[in-house]
Amino acid sequence: MNQKSPQKHIWKTLLTIFIAALVAGGGVYSWQTIEGLEDQVDSLESVESEEASSVQEPESIPAQPSQEESSIEAITYKYYESSEYDFSFTYPSSYEIVNEEVVVAYLDGSNWFRVELQDFSSPENPFLRFEVDPDGYGPFFPDKTYKISEKNSGELVLDAVVENDSASADDGKVLIIPDILKAENGHRYNWQFSFSEGGEDHEKVFKQMLGSFKFY
Repeated sequence: MNQKSPQKHIWKTLLTIFIAALVAGGGVYSWQTIEGLEDQVDSLESVESEEASSVQEPESIPAQPSQEESSIEAITYKYYESSEYDFSFTYPSSYEIVNEEVVVAYLDGSNWFRVELQDFSSPENPFLRFEVDPDGYGPFFPDKTYKISEKNSGELVLDAVVENDSASADDGKVLIIPDILKAENGHRYNWQFSFSEGGEDHEKVFKQMLGSFKFY
């Protein structure tokens, strides 16, 4: 009966332990490798998810109105009415009524009504004078004359704008005077609108005010 030498038995045992360690170590390494790959995949998915959440749908930008439309739409208006002289109109809230009176003529004692408005908030100081049945008119040298008429509904129509060549063209003021309106209600109405040159053009606001007049 052959007996194994103790030295050979020891080497065999060590070899078995070594092989087992290799197998176990390889399993651990493989498991760690798999776990590392899974962590990388999870990390990539997390990054993609964050990037996707950070990307937003483009918002539609509303069309912007022109500068002139914006400035006009931003204006708020007040309402003025006279049942005695049969008219009404609206005017920007930045304007103040600086005068409202019955004017008495010196010669014959007749009278007429006058209301005046001014915008002190503007450096051009736009000024509007409106009169009902005035005693005389002018003389004036306006930069522009509005040709106006009245509709059957009592509204004004701006028929034409006439540019006037006069010595007053360079006086530092823009003066606009519509024709005297002889309304169907029997009254005569007239306007004078002015503002300082060299700044903002207030003519468009005056056109709006003029267009808001109604006669009864």
